Amino acid sequence: MSSKPGAYVRDEPSDIGDCEAVNSSKYAEIGGVPLALLGLLGYLAMLAFLILETRLPSWRDGLLLGVFGFTLAGTIYSVYLTYLRSLFYKPYALTAWSQQS
Repeated sequence: MSSKPGAYVRDEPSDIGDCEAVNSSKYAEIGGVPLALLGLLGYLAMLAFLILETRLPSWRDGLLLGVFGFTLAGTIYSVYLTYLRSLFYKPYALTAWSQQS
């Protein structure tokens, strides 16, 4: 454990998982683009759709369908990755960063 007060960085390997193995696996990227970046872009697209929905009422149905599509795709992919993690990575990488989406 780090000697600095309030530091959360561990010097020894964690007993709760190996997030580096998860982040460096072939599933951590799609087409060479990191999943974290794809997730960020998806959230930004949904935010843009929701903002545009208030400014372009005639496009409301299409924009809301776009938000639903992004949400559904993200949920399905998250379930798929959780399934893969249960098969290949034991113990799971249970950090705050690898569990947020």
